[in-house]
Amino acid sequence: MGSVRRLIECAAATQGPTSGAALTGVATSPAWRTKPSWFIVANRDRSIPPDLEQAMAARISAHSIALKTCHVAMLDLPFKVADVIADAAGE
Repeated sequence: MGSVRRLIECAAATQGPTSGAALTGVATSPAWRTKPSWFIVANRDRSIPPDLEQAMAARISAHSIALKTCHVAMLDLPFKVADVIADAAGE
């Protein structure tokens, strides 16, 4: 239980609340139009349907990888997520 509690505390400390502006704002020059993008599709996500994640990745022409993980892939599979980040940094 101690390690689960630490994960909860870490997520609470690092994930701030979403503002309404983040949901209604319009990006005038999204970076994905001019820069390479990477996308992890979480096949076991119960917050965002994986099919929608795949569609979003395709829309931005992202390098995508599907992982058997939940909505918080960075907590569930941190080393695999780190590998994706390392691949993106090396591109």
